[in-house]
Amino acid sequence: MKEPKNEYEALVMALALAVSAPVGVGNKAKDMVDYAEELAAGFDAETVERAKAEATIKAAEIRGDEPLASA
Repeated sequence: MKEPKNEYEALVMALALAVSAPVGVGNKAKDMVDYAEELAAGFDAETVERAKAEATIKAAEIRGDEPLASA
């Protein structure tokens, strides 16, 4: 996993890691949620929504899910 180059990439990464964390990792997932919330506070709502969409794709990649079919 490559290092984020800016706060937006860090937000996407934190969101992706938070939602892809396996059950039972406890505080690590919560730490990512807390970090994502802290980062999101510095962005407008539209940017946060875009980051969430990117994080959904990245989380699927982390978990090894099948790619979503494009609509």
